[in-house]
Amino acid sequence: MLLTVAHELESGCALIPEWGAMYGNDNTSEARQAMAMARRIPVGSLVLADAGFGIFSVVYAMVQAGQSVLFRLSKQRFAAMLGQCEQLEQTDRGARYRLHWVPSPKARRNNSDLPADACLDVELHAVEEDGESLYLVTTLAVDSIQAAARYRRRYDVEHDIRDVKVTLEVEKIRAKSVEMVHKELPQLVRLPAPGAGGDSAVVCTFRCAPAADHG
Repeated sequence: MLLTVAHELESGCALIPEWGAMYGNDNTSEARQAMAMARRIPVGSLVLADAGFGIFSVVYAMVQAGQSVLFRLSKQRFAAMLGQCEQLEQTDRGARYRLHWVPSPKARRNNSDLPADACLDVELHAVEEDGESLYLVTTLAVDSIQAAARYRRRYDVEHDIRDVKVTLEVEKIRAKSVEMVHKELPQLVRLPAPGAGGDSAVVCTFRCAPAADHG
């Protein structure tokens, strides 16, 4: 089973997850789950996510749902996008670019519901930190150091993600039926009270299996 959840950054509270089958005719993907999650994250949030979500369809869904985004990009995807960018800034620690992002033919094949005029105006950042390159795409108008600092806040909820995965054993679902999975999962994550929390969310994915599959 594939499960995607959004944590509120300040409190660590989580929305009810999106989940579905990893395999078979009715399988889902982390991208499709994140796109569905976009409509349930409070409007006006800043959404942070790792490189697995740094694709046009997910970013577009978030923006259409009224969210701002700050997503990591893989090195390969950043390099592919770079040729279409206009450089805005270069410093000894990073570079900032402007991109009018349109979906690739592959993105359109995989997302047939994308409007014909679908596009995004975003900024890309390449930041050097502790000998590591960090590649980001965002709808925020900030410099590269600010973008990296905001993205680093994603790590503030790593302990909460670990608790959901390990301490609460979300990756070891004990339910034996779809009905019981629907009952069990919401009890394993902490849900925010209406209107509670801040204005930033972190999206992550778990791959789960029945407890018996873990020996």
